[in-house]
Amino acid sequence: MDVILAAYTLDKARTALAFCDRLRPGLGAGRRIAVLNDPRLRPGVAHAGWEFFDGTNSFGEFSAWQEGLDRLGPDRKGGVLFLNDTVVAHRRFSAFRRWSLLRELGRANPRSVVGFVDHADNDIGDLRICGMVLPGWVSSYLFWLGDETLQRLDHRLWDRAAVDACVRGGADQATFFSEQLSPDLREHLCEWLFRGGWYQSEPLTAANADRFARKARVICAELILSARCWALGCTRQDPFERHPLARALDRRTERLIRTARLSSALWMQHPQHWERRTRHEAPRVGAG
Repeated sequence: MDVILAAYTLDKARTALAFCDRLRPGLGAGRRIAVLNDPRLRPGVAHAGWEFFDGTNSFGEFSAWQEGLDRLGPDRKGGVLFLNDTVVAHRRFSAFRRWSLLRELGRANPRSVVGFVDHADNDIGDLRICGMVLPGWVSSYLFWLGDETLQRLDHRLWDRAAVDACVRGGADQATFFSEQLSPDLREHLCEWLFRGGWYQSEPLTAANADRFARKARVICAELILSARCWALGCTRQDPFERHPLARALDRRTERLIRTARLSSALWMQHPQHWERRTRHEAPRVGAG
């Protein structure tokens, strides 16, 4: 399969390239494309077997992935694995996570989406975006789209007009997101961005409103992509949903490593993604 990596910083890009090398025996043949959203990376990221080119960074990782997909061309065959350079910098990618991912990639059908799903089955309420139901979304740090999935998406990962319609911006949380998002989804994203969910979270102000609007648009692109895939009848294959023992072992070993400070890797500086809901969002009685 083909691989497209969105790269921003040298250290993270190098760790992501090394991660892909470890995955490569399970991925088979295909092109490896790294889109550099910062052209200053080019002198430091030479890596055998990869094609590098400068991205526009017009829309973060989504513009990088789209530019890489366009470079592959519409006539290519097979699925594509998309990665952000945070793939192993912001989280621990354990042997259990890697095994379950490769297991699902190996059995995926051409109309499927393989990736780790956040908030599966609307477990934080009524989730809808742009008129589409959102039964969880695939986290965009690492995901695979099959050949038929890409065809159904018309080989387009995001639409600027749809994304812009979701985010008004400004310094008022109450109007920051539009009615294109359901109330529960708006509340969840405000919690994530402005009340401690994200590692760069902080209260919304006039000074940081533009930065948060850019981040919110990328998040909405991630949500819309999953919603489109589900609306188009694509199959969701979450490696941890299908292999719950691997998920349990992943979490238990991570707790041990964090508690005993057994690693100095970059991911140790970031909180456990899978524990944030219990920390920042109390379950709601009667929520879907």
